Amino acid sequence: MFFSMNYINKLLYSGNTYLYFFIILFSIFIYLFEFYLIDNTFNNFWCVEVKNDFNLPILGDIKLPIHCDEGPYFKASTNLDYFLSDQNPYQKRPLWIGLIALVNTCISFIANSFFTEYEIIRISYIFIQLNLLFVISKLLVLILKLDLKNFTHYLPISVLLLFPNIRWNILFPSHENLTIAALLMTLYVMTNNTQAGIKNKYIYLIFGILTLAHRSFLIYGLLIFFYELFPIKKLINSIKKLFYLISPYLFYETLFISFSVDSFDWNKNNYQQFYWIYNRISGKDTINEQDFCQTFATFFKCNISITLNFLSYFMILVIFTSLLFAYNAFYKSGKFGKIKILFYLSSGIYLFWSLQGWYPNYRFINYSLGYLLTLAYILMVSNYEYKKNAGYTSLILYFLSINYLEPYSQIDLNLNHITFFSIICFMYYFVSILRKKSIKFIGN
Repeated sequence: MFFSMNYINKLLYSGNTYLYFFIILFSIFIYLFEFYLIDNTFNNFWCVEVKNDFNLPILGDIKLPIHCDEGPYFKASTNLDYFLSDQNPYQKRPLWIGLIALVNTCISFIANSFFTEYEIIRISYIFIQLNLLFVISKLLVLILKLDLKNFTHYLPISVLLLFPNIRWNILFPSHENLTIAALLMTLYVMTNNTQAGIKNKYIYLIFGILTLAHRSFLIYGLLIFFYELFPIKKLINSIKKLFYLISPYLFYETLFISFSVDSFDWNKNNYQQFYWIYNRISGKDTINEQDFCQTFATFFKCNISITLNFLSYFMILVIFTSLLFAYNAFYKSGKFGKIKILFYLSSGIYLFWSLQGWYPNYRFINYSLGYLLTLAYILMVSNYEYKKNAGYTSLILYFLSINYLEPYSQIDLNLNHITFFSIICFMYYFVSILRKKSIKFIGN
């Protein structure tokens, strides 16, 4: 278990007190910015409404978004019968549900006399999300090899945490932020090809266990497996690693069989997510209305359509990252090892979600293209020491200018005054590094 102990030690060493304190301050800032400075009403958010009179002791009435997932998550984490029933959308997320149940039980034991049952579950959600942000931030720190000894080192962390769906999940019970944690964890493992990296078989077991929180870990585990498989060598060892990856999920499903309980997959039964392929081949009916495109002739077109909508809406991010990539490629000033692996992982996860047959606006594109563009930008700015603050600040401003999680009613590019400040800041940064490099290039 060398990998796990070494990894945990790196993730949780005592110097991270400042990082955790930063995440708390960051979350408070985002809350005040969203609800009191720009007064975001979340009108374009699916399944979310803002409650203006949520009462908390001492603080009084505050604004708080209420997500429709809260009820199912609360029931699944407090009622075993509901968890095992076909009414539970999240039966395939036992690790995430178990974490909510554990944290909720601990906080209830400590603060039951101070808060209502609902207030305690909301505090539990926020506590879990804050700790998940810490893990995400720590993974980025490890990848960029930051020592967090000066203010600049917190800027790339701010860029990543301000990515729209990451920052809004702070106040939701959703497990979506596990998708960026899975990507960062995989990127770290694959760029540290040592005993603590992909050469260690226990990494597959860890990814397999985490699959019980989010299935993205299973796909990233497979991407590591295929990356290591070519050129083909030590096939038997590779098969063993694959067994480590899938064994936790198989064990979980075996429990249902052992106790004669029906296993229920909400996404399969209600959305035919991925299962539409089998149903189509078998001649069974599939769903082909609204966000669903479950025929071999339409699924790819639908996925391309929302991809183009995503690229249109985030055109400024696309331009920023493309210009930096062109700069690094032309002057050969970038180290593309991590970016190549990031591109491989993002392409794999994009292909995976493109097959699901269900294409809601942006959510699953975020997991691939959104993370790719943002992390590639961060990696390229970190490669070059000159004017880093301006480079990071431009994307911080850009993400602050976006006030939609999933813009179901708006898919066009939306510009505001913060966006223009972002563009000006990036132009200053790009012209500065271009001028400095050009002078050096001509001088040589």
